[in-house]
Amino acid sequence: MKKNSIAIAFLLTTSSFATQATTTIDLQDFTGTLIDNKWQDFSAIFGPTAARTHSSAPYSTATTDGLGSVTLSPIVNFDDNSHIHVSGGDGDPATATTPFIHGDVGGVFIDGSGSHDTFSFQSMDILHSALQADGAVTSVNSTITVRGFLGGVNNMLTGITEVDDLSTTDIDESTHLLYKGGNQVASAIINNGFEGNFNFLTADAGFAEVDYVEFFFTDFYRFKPSSMGEENLDFQFDNIVIGEAGVSAVPVPAAVWLFGTGLVGLVSLGKRKQKVLTA
Repeated sequence: MKKNSIAIAFLLTTSSFATQATTTIDLQDFTGTLIDNKWQDFSAIFGPTAARTHSSAPYSTATTDGLGSVTLSPIVNFDDNSHIHVSGGDGDPATATTPFIHGDVGGVFIDGSGSHDTFSFQSMDILHSALQADGAVTSVNSTITVRGFLGGVNNMLTGITEVDDLSTTDIDESTHLLYKGGNQVASAIINNGFEGNFNFLTADAGFAEVDYVEFFFTDFYRFKPSSMGEENLDFQFDNIVIGEAGVSAVPVPAAVWLFGTGLVGLVSLGKRKQKVLTA
């Protein structure tokens, strides 16, 4: 009986590991056709440290534990009209809601706060990936690059520009809202034409703990392809799964469950046979 309990406890432990709490960005609660992240900059009038106003906030949703949030947004600067298109954004949980980007965005970022100030970036469903440039510019790399960072500050959410940082004299970045100060700890490449579930933890274990993730058309890092004449890129995605930092949620295959339950059965059967022989 003791061995049975051990086997069952093992299965329960495995189950809890496989079902550790995750948060899925699926936009089922989103109402609208576009996700923006726009700021009003008053520095030209009141000086470089003047207050900024978040005139159009990005999409944020509460994490499953209720102690944090996760944000999905286009990568933007001041006066930038980058946006994420949303299909089916009527706020109805029964309606399939799909985000997608074209050549009019320089990239997308995912950021966490609260209990998910650092998080595990796990997977994403990719519904369509047309990444081959066919406009005015020839794209050498027909891919999406995904990068994970740790230890920095995402000023695309704070409205702080490089010019606010007295330690830098990089005038070229004076109006840019950047993620800065962090180290790249993970990267992955999504190829043209890929469809299906992409597991980032399998691609790079470094995604198990990040504080900021971004993805972009590889040859146009933080730069709109449309500004170079490339309008036709198309990347559709959904069901972005994040979890607790440092925890890799690996689904337990059905075969493992069958083996485990079979093992418990064999142990029970062996005990019954032993009782018959010793009776």
